[in-house]
Amino acid sequence: MTRITVTKPSQKPSQNLKFLYSYNGTIMPRHTDGKLRYIGGHTRVLSAPRSVTFSELSVKFFEACGFSVKLKCKLPTEDLDVLVTVECDEDLKAVVAEYERVSPEMKIRCVCFPVKAVKTVSPVPSVESLVEYAAVKRFPGGCRGGVPVARGVGLGLGFRNPRLSYYVNRW
Repeated sequence: MTRITVTKPSQKPSQNLKFLYSYNGTIMPRHTDGKLRYIGGHTRVLSAPRSVTFSELSVKFFEACGFSVKLKCKLPTEDLDVLVTVECDEDLKAVVAEYERVSPEMKIRCVCFPVKAVKTVSPVPSVESLVEYAAVKRFPGGCRGGVPVARGVGLGLGFRNPRLSYYVNRW
């Protein structure tokens, strides 16, 4: 009797990583079982070399999505309720290692969220201009002899601000 042995080829990872990413949608629970699903938006595949750094990957996602993204990856054994934020090379390597442990050919599932713009506030040139601005804001007619913004005139010496409950004297 002849014995046939089948050997599986060793699972060697491909040269590229594949990211299955979604953007411009929302994560919502499914009505039937409450399991989280990504609804709306776009879902695409991005291929990158295994040696890709986080900053290079961020540029690729920026070019693909059209905006700066905060990258969150789903772990291969978890649902969308567990997303790992990838912010540096170490985070990226950890996610890749987790996917390779399960299956080297598995696409890394990512969700791209837009980065909120940081508001820039111009600095005040000097303390004097800040004081002048505050005086004009409170009393549109000027500091002395101007018309107070608050309602309710007091007993001749000043006015009472009913919202703040304090008495302000005129100069």
